[in-house]
Amino acid sequence: MDFQFDADAVSQWVVKFGVSLRPPTVLHEDKARMQNYCSMLTEKFPSFFETMSAGPNHIRVDKSFLLANQKRINMNSFSFTQTGAVFTFPKRIFVDEPQDFAFSGIDKVFLEALSEMRMQFPDRAVVRVGVINEMVFDCGGENSLEIVSSRLKSSTWQSLARNVRIFLEMPEQDKNVNVEIRPTQVAARRGSRAQKLPEPKFGVIVNVDINNKKVGEDLGTSQIRQIIDFADAYVPQRLVELLNTVD
Repeated sequence: MDFQFDADAVSQWVVKFGVSLRPPTVLHEDKARMQNYCSMLTEKFPSFFETMSAGPNHIRVDKSFLLANQKRINMNSFSFTQTGAVFTFPKRIFVDEPQDFAFSGIDKVFLEALSEMRMQFPDRAVVRVGVINEMVFDCGGENSLEIVSSRLKSSTWQSLARNVRIFLEMPEQDKNVNVEIRPTQVAARRGSRAQKLPEPKFGVIVNVDINNKKVGEDLGTSQIRQIIDFADAYVPQRLVELLNTVD
């Protein structure tokens, strides 16, 4: 197929920063410190972190984001996990149409929040930091399964495939680069009143996870900055070039 991926065709885009701590935080042992940390996030970074919630199995922070069309969307913007923590920042969300967020400096916010985490948990080492870009490329009416399966060399495989998930591990230097590609049907668009049938609208989900390959030692700020800078350079430019490469 001659379909071309383009960064402007991304209908949804969320950036996540994952932090692995060693030893991991444990809810029943570290609950007070976890809650203090979440409270700090809401006070220091209210543009991204708003409401803390705590239960027997979770501590998290949510944020209600106001969109350009005056609608709101609630998102989980921070949560502690079994291995560490995840920070989530929206770049583009599809609500009626793609909605862009004019946030600047999310890398800086993450680094400051991570510095605060080190102070709150001085007994933990930061052994892995990952930058995860979760994106949906809008394919319009073009069947996304055919777009993804066209990357398969065998025409027989292409014709037989009913679902395709491509997972690529492409380590570079001292970093892991993992790319997942899979088709989806993202929405239904109404046709004419005479037809009264929805027209399928397709997309391709692309998730890119970039993190440090070596795990064990506490990562310094410069090492973390290198991971972030590499991810910023990789997505979307190098990613789009990869997606448009068909031999």
